[in-house]
Amino acid sequence: DKSRRRLETVLFAISGIRDEKIENGPDNMYWVEFSSHKKTITVHTSKGDGEPYIYDIQIDAKNGRIIVKDDIGNSILLHSAEHRIRATNASSSLIDIHKKIIDIYAEDQVNITTKRLTVKTTDTIHDASSSITTKTGKYELKTDSYKENSGSKDVSVGGNYSLSVSGSCG
Repeated sequence: DKSRRRLETVLFAISGIRDEKIENGPDNMYWVEFSSHKKTITVHTSKGDGEPYIYDIQIDAKNGRIIVKDDIGNSILLHSAEHRIRATNASSSLIDIHKKIIDIYAEDQVNITTKRLTVKTTDTIHDASSSITTKTGKYELKTDSYKENSGSKDVSVGGNYSLSVSGSCG
């Protein structure tokens, strides 16, 4: 009855197990919950029939976010109010796009493979604490000043000077 229906919570659940001796419950069922009380739609899977992972997908309209996650720690978050998209895996690697900042973290390595890579900054590039290795056919540096600290040897160039290095490095 359209005129009497207001806020509702409805749960549709189906069994996720074969064994008739086991009682159905939230942990071994596939279910979808629609709740205008909580302002959510949730989809849930189970591992009741040998599935390797459980998946949950939730649209949380009240808080303006969508969450996709599994039971081992992988997740994707879209948070509209926070202007955030965040992907995290079970190894704690992440990509977090939050407003005007993008964070990328991996404990071991981040690889970028492309035909052309351009990095532009209006402020600073911070170097690695251990080493930077560049293999290139040509290297060109355009700068107003240049200072290199290499052990006990310093090289500094400023103004309209040029710096040439020839020979080979071993």
